[in-house]
Amino acid sequence: MEFDSFQYRRLDLNDYERYIALFKSNEKLLTIKKTEEINIGMIDQLGKDLDMKEKLIIGAFIHNDLVCSASGYFPENLQYWYCHNQFSNLKFNNLTNYKLSLRIWAECMYQLMEYGEKNNYLSFYSRRSIKHQHALDTLWKKLASKGLIKNKYDSYYETIYKANQPCASRLHSFYFPDYRKTVEIDTVVCLHTLKQEYRLKLFNIDY
Repeated sequence: MEFDSFQYRRLDLNDYERYIALFKSNEKLLTIKKTEEINIGMIDQLGKDLDMKEKLIIGAFIHNDLVCSASGYFPENLQYWYCHNQFSNLKFNNLTNYKLSLRIWAECMYQLMEYGEKNNYLSFYSRRSIKHQHALDTLWKKLASKGLIKNKYDSYYETIYKANQPCASRLHSFYFPDYRKTVEIDTVVCLHTLKQEYRLKLFNIDY
């Protein structure tokens, strides 16, 4: 597969079956094996997400097959959004494929970021396992240094959540839904904020 072979667009209710199938193809969430309770809670929520005006879900397609998705929740009257569910059925059997899958996921993320920037959301949150976040940071910087992906945001580890620790901040409560009030591994909530040079361009400020 080549990077240019993929198409990207917003998902809607017509994509429900494909979106649920993509979710089911992922055995784990946050590196944790899914339970039946999580499956039921997630499937119910994913169907609602496709019809929420505050939710934007971008899918990557090849030959009309949905292979990757990233979603963002954009609360009204706030200037930050939440990076939410991310699913993929792409295989990472070698480093080359892993880099390709990261570029495909990054393209989905770019479209969420661009939507946010056009609507005055200049920062966003994410939550991942600490191990996953560290690996992603390292590879992201390497790919950005080669010009393969953009690096428009500064990222900060805002809160480390130990295994089974409940929500410690109102700003993070989005990541603690009723069917998953805690997570059994250490995770990190990161704040990602648009770099100053891109803010100036966005505001058409030229010194």
